[in-house]
Amino acid sequence: MKRKKLFLKGAIFLVLCLIGTTFTSCQSKTENSDFDGLEVSYIDVGQGDSIFIRCNGESMLIDAGENDEGHIVTDYIKSCGTEKLKYAVGTHPHSDHIGGMDTVMEEIPAHTFICPEIDYDTKTWNDVLDVVKENDTEIIYAQRGNSYSLGDATFTILSPDKRGIYSDLNNYSVVIKAEYGSSSFLFTGDAENIVEDEMIENGCNLRADVLKVGHHGSDSSTTDNFLKKVNPDFAVISCGKDNKYNHPHKETVDKLNSFGVTVYRTDEEGTIVAQSDGKSITFGENSDTKRTVIKTETGTKSPTTSQNSETTQTEKETENKEIVYVGNKNSKKFHKENCESVFAMNEKNKEYLHGRKDALVKGYSPCNNCNP
Repeated sequence: MKRKKLFLKGAIFLVLCLIGTTFTSCQSKTENSDFDGLEVSYIDVGQGDSIFIRCNGESMLIDAGENDEGHIVTDYIKSCGTEKLKYAVGTHPHSDHIGGMDTVMEEIPAHTFICPEIDYDTKTWNDVLDVVKENDTEIIYAQRGNSYSLGDATFTILSPDKRGIYSDLNNYSVVIKAEYGSSSFLFTGDAENIVEDEMIENGCNLRADVLKVGHHGSDSSTTDNFLKKVNPDFAVISCGKDNKYNHPHKETVDKLNSFGVTVYRTDEEGTIVAQSDGKSITFGENSDTKRTVIKTETGTKSPTTSQNSETTQTEKETENKEIVYVGNKNSKKFHKENCESVFAMNEKNKEYLHGRKDALVKGYSPCNNCNP
């Protein structure tokens, strides 16, 4: 447990404050501190994730940054007048997402803790589970399709699927879509392209006005196909300034820009706050950057050829039909059945694969020519 460390952390934080570090409270981040709709705060926790959501007097927290960021998240939530969380969500057990969660829940208890059902034996993860047990907090293991209420908002879990087995812990991330009136927000944790493809194949409704970009803007997430399905107006990237991973990756930022998405970054702007009245979304002026408020009516983004969210009956039938790919056992590339490489392939080197998920799980990568 980290209780013995709290006094030291508190002392360090006080010293930082005295020498000029300024803590930005919930109220100073928004134009209307008494706002009664849905408010989403992407808290600046450096190279990590932490998202605080409140609606009509009820609150939830998705992740809490690294171990040493827990007091920042706690102070932010308290500055909003919140003393108890309805839900706390640990998207997956990596420390940059759940490291500070036990610190938060020791001071601000949660009624329900949602996390993936996975065995992971680290001190950081066990510290979180210990606090959950000590507080008699209900544990719900995330399951695709389950929905919950937060005030007048609802949120639905889109991943993981109970049957999913992944080699990378990132892909067990709890992916959540929150809806309030006609506005919608998508929170993806560190889910990578294999999960994005899986959600598309499962027919999940991914369309959202605001996307929390997966894996801190890494090029392992946010595929073209996924971005077309989400078709967001805004994207938020949570990452640390000058981080060693070079997040966000240039490819991801360029892709978001090419799709006409307005991008906000915590490494550049600090904590980012979005508010929805159910009809429009406002990004409040940030006291650190004085960025101009942007406001848009939700659900009005016009689909383009590359971002068309409308699907014809024929396209739906094609999507629902299982697609078979052909893998080359030697090159470990998979191809569409009509790819020229397939015709040149020796029959004994072929492996028939049932969809992209099957191909990716078996270690194949897509052909650069036919782009399966």
